[in-house]
Amino acid sequence: MELNNIYINRVFKKLLGDKKLFIVISIIVFFWIIIYLVAFYEPKYTSRATVILVDTSTPTYVTNLEGESGFANNSKEAITQLEILDSFQLSNFLMNYIKEKYPNDLNKNINEQKFYNKLQKRLKGKTKLATDIINISFSWNDPKKAQILLKQILKEYKNINLTINKEIQTNRRQYIDETLAKVEVRLEKVRVDIANYMKSNLAISIDEESRRLVNQNVNFETRLKMTNASIQRYRSTIKDIENKLGLNTKDAIQAVALGADNKNLAQLRAQLDENLQQLAFDSIKMAPTNPKIVARNKSIEEIKKQIQEQIMLSIGKEMKEGSVNIYDPVRTKLVLDLVDAQTEHASLVAEKHSLEQSIKEIDKTQAAIPNKKYTLENLEQQEKNLSIAFDELKKKQIEAHIKEAEISSNIVIIDPPDFPESQSFPTILHIVLMGLAFSFLLTIVVSILKTLIENVCEGVNEIESTTGKKIIGVLPWYDETQKEEEIEKIDEIAYESILSNILIKNYSANAKVLTFSSNSIKKYNSKVVYKLATKLNKLGHSVVVIDSDLRNPTLYRDSNIEDTYKTQLSDLILDIGLKLRQNQKINIKYIQENLSKDSNGLSLLSNVKPVNNSYDYFAGNTFELIIDTLKENFDWILIDTPTVTLAPEVFVIAKRSDSFILITTIKVTYSLLKRIVNDLREANINFIGCIIRDKNVNVSEYLEFLK
Repeated sequence: MELNNIYINRVFKKLLGDKKLFIVISIIVFFWIIIYLVAFYEPKYTSRATVILVDTSTPTYVTNLEGESGFANNSKEAITQLEILDSFQLSNFLMNYIKEKYPNDLNKNINEQKFYNKLQKRLKGKTKLATDIINISFSWNDPKKAQILLKQILKEYKNINLTINKEIQTNRRQYIDETLAKVEVRLEKVRVDIANYMKSNLAISIDEESRRLVNQNVNFETRLKMTNASIQRYRSTIKDIENKLGLNTKDAIQAVALGADNKNLAQLRAQLDENLQQLAFDSIKMAPTNPKIVARNKSIEEIKKQIQEQIMLSIGKEMKEGSVNIYDPVRTKLVLDLVDAQTEHASLVAEKHSLEQSIKEIDKTQAAIPNKKYTLENLEQQEKNLSIAFDELKKKQIEAHIKEAEISSNIVIIDPPDFPESQSFPTILHIVLMGLAFSFLLTIVVSILKTLIENVCEGVNEIESTTGKKIIGVLPWYDETQKEEEIEKIDEIAYESILSNILIKNYSANAKVLTFSSNSIKKYNSKVVYKLATKLNKLGHSVVVIDSDLRNPTLYRDSNIEDTYKTQLSDLILDIGLKLRQNQKINIKYIQENLSKDSNGLSLLSNVKPVNNSYDYFAGNTFELIIDTLKENFDWILIDTPTVTLAPEVFVIAKRSDSFILITTIKVTYSLLKRIVNDLREANINFIGCIIRDKNVNVSEYLEFLK
């Protein structure tokens, strides 16, 4: 959170210091403003008017037209009216009017589409919240023309609304007319269907027919029961007469037919009886071959033959031998009664079959009654619904014709177009002020973007703000143009100042082990460490310098011990580690024997040959043992390490040190420095400050810088 605040302060600080940037941007902006004013700017005068939407719908005389909506009778459509103001129809009218009245106002090089867009921008409408009031304004380069053109706009605007309202009502009336015609056709068809159905089913009234069928069914059922009783009675009568006669009806009829009613047959039978009696009498006295007997037999045969012919004439067939003949009136009367009873019986049986068939037909007709009733009721319901719809539509048709005839515009002008007394926004003053404000805002944006893109801490104060520590000192870089005398003086002052700050920062904490690292890939911090150690040695302090950068060792070159070194640091760590595993004791004498000495009497411990896996040498306890042993016998231990952002062993070494010092450039990347500081804090490493490498300076500038 603290670093974020520092970063914000840095942005504002950079912003306040970019005065030249503001001047440059302002000049550029005002240059374009002048071009715009000369080439494109034209003054505008705005005429304003106020209109209100009113409900112009007439009272409903016949019936309410449900669902009615539209501009003419709905005062809540104020927002929709803005689309009419922005329509092509209104802009096209205005463009044609200007062509006719003010042709000089048209730019010959501008096409109709561009002019149309220009008019749309000049004509504006705005509704007041929760009201039906619309404020309309129109801008033009002449105040009088602006007022006149706005009047024409309002006139055409009212005409457009009137046309829309009329079209809505006309469309509604036409729709009602068409719907009414369709309903009328359907109603007529349903009525014809009802008439045809009732005619085809003989059903003027289904209920009346149903009651009639029920009554017929009851009557036929009653008559059937009475007929069955009569049949049963006649059956008993026939049976009784047949028992009395000893004949069935057929034989009794034949017997009567062969009786007294046929006079020829009776005469022939009398002759037959007479001849039979005479034959019997003659047979006693005469032989059968007697011609008289023979003639008598032939006469008898002839009479019998005539009798058979008479029977054929009476009953239509020959009689068998032994057939009964009825001659007496009593039996004849019984036979006549039998025949009458038989005839009545047959008639009643036929009547019974007819009644049963009629009852079946009535039952069948009654079974079809519900379906007939449903179909007829459905047709009648359709007819009823269509009749209601027809009546309602007829009323609405009348109302629609009335409303169509009474259409009027729903736009009422409250405030007519006014005459603009002064020029409208933006005036030249407005443009200049906006340019100034834009320059200021653009400067802020560019400055912030520049700060974000560069991402560099410029100056000692920004580095101190980012790290939260005062710098330890500043070291310059030199080039070939720098004089040797100046270099020596600056180095003398710089290293004395750095050494003084180091002694002050570490004295109270009794710190002896100092770790040095840098944020740069270039290896330049070993010379700094070596020179600081040389200064301490001259002051009488016992110092050991350790170069822990095993990948790229440089201390042996800076101290000129390449040919006189005793033991490499990596070999010493391995050797002590082996002795520790063998439970051998390590004393200061053994370590001192492996320290190299340079010409200045400094004790050095460095590699000459690089190794790759340098982290493994410092991850264990061997290096810590070496540091602890040296602390007991030396005043200072200065450890040179690789770049802090690349070598993971830097934090391991710094963790085992008393203080950590970062060597960086004066223009270090802000995000990188912030990340290094955060990592050191999270690792709980005692970071005491930075040594800064600055650009080439002379003595006077350097002294001024140190102040």
